[in-house]
Amino acid sequence: MKIAAVILFAMMAMPVLLFSQTAIAPSAGDGSSGNPYQIATLENLYWISQNPGEWNKYYIQTANIDASPTSGWDSTGWTPIGAGSGFGGTYDGNGHSINDLYINRPSGTIVALFAEVIDGGIVKQLGVTNVNVTGYYYVGGLVGLNLGVVENCYSSGNVSGSYAWIGGLIGGNDMTGITRYSYSHTNAAGGECVGSLTGENYHGGTIQDSYAMGNVTGTASVGGLSGTNYQGTISNSYSTGISSGYGLIGYGGGTCTNSFWDTLTSGKTTSNGGTGESTSDMKTLSTFADSGWDFTSVWEMVGENYPQLRTNPDSVFTGVKERAEMPKLFMLDQNYPNPFNPSTVINYSIPSTGFVSLRVYDVLGREVAVLVNEKTIAGSHQAVWNASDSPSGIYFCTIAVTGTSDPSRTFTQVRRMVLIK
Repeated sequence: MKIAAVILFAMMAMPVLLFSQTAIAPSAGDGSSGNPYQIATLENLYWISQNPGEWNKYYIQTANIDASPTSGWDSTGWTPIGAGSGFGGTYDGNGHSINDLYINRPSGTIVALFAEVIDGGIVKQLGVTNVNVTGYYYVGGLVGLNLGVVENCYSSGNVSGSYAWIGGLIGGNDMTGITRYSYSHTNAAGGECVGSLTGENYHGGTIQDSYAMGNVTGTASVGGLSGTNYQGTISNSYSTGISSGYGLIGYGGGTCTNSFWDTLTSGKTTSNGGTGESTSDMKTLSTFADSGWDFTSVWEMVGENYPQLRTNPDSVFTGVKERAEMPKLFMLDQNYPNPFNPSTVINYSIPSTGFVSLRVYDVLGREVAVLVNEKTIAGSHQAVWNASDSPSGIYFCTIAVTGTSDPSRTFTQVRRMVLIK
């Protein structure tokens, strides 16, 4: 009865907060290479998206930007920069991040923070964290379609598209597109050509010294790093995330050298490019150094971990970036993708160590799966539900966390999930 009551409460209507969209021109800079526009707020960032005549200028970000209000910008969220004519300027994130960006354009094409970066355009030293981006094709967390240069960038969160070319960081890295010294912890879900770093690397595109750790699901051409590598080049890169398709690359036809994927964490022993290694070997320096990786100026190994980039350190390994702060609230995120078939990812956060029970129920309140049932340390965690043996329908994921310091208090939350086969 308690579970049924919690589920009923979760299904009740909830208030929606709406935020105004305001474009404010940067207060400093003139857009030249010597005096770039200084971007300090979400309003400054939105100003760029609303002024196509400024898309060939120079920008530098001066602070981390909270983009969470975009979830209340009508039903579509953020308006991508460079939609239509493309961004041909230089955006220097200056080591800062843009957090909680929301885009909901299920029929939209070329959807991301930057819709398209054209040849000559540069996006560098920028992170987008906890993104929630939905589009149709060429969908990414940072860039939808890259024909320019993306370097020293990173992403986390969830990206989905109903058709093709869906990437956690970049939807399509095509022709003159170069992606280097970058990584993604973003989960990507879609139809064809799905990867945690890029949905596709196509016809001259280059991926160099990069990695991906997000989970990927799709119907065809799905790879942990890139959905496709057709007539493209990938070098010195790796992936570790769960894949519904192949290990590193979903569909080949290009050049892939000195690149690897973790066969154990991905659950895949085959790939259309790259070399599969065990987790222990993926955390051994010689695996990469023997293949010519530069551990003097590009890569480093911190403790018993996978390689990370020296110029773009990853908080998963080092704990030094602000996005790795300990959660302040208990939270059960919406599963991703949703609807799904057959696997979905469930993220949850707990600000203090406690006993976590994460379970799945059907509409009749019957327990279908136990995903977590153990003492769990404070932090952000992830579980995957493979519903291969369950019929299509509505399910409810419930979390109950009992604190070790005060066993009399329990946090509970429910998320509605839709399985379509």
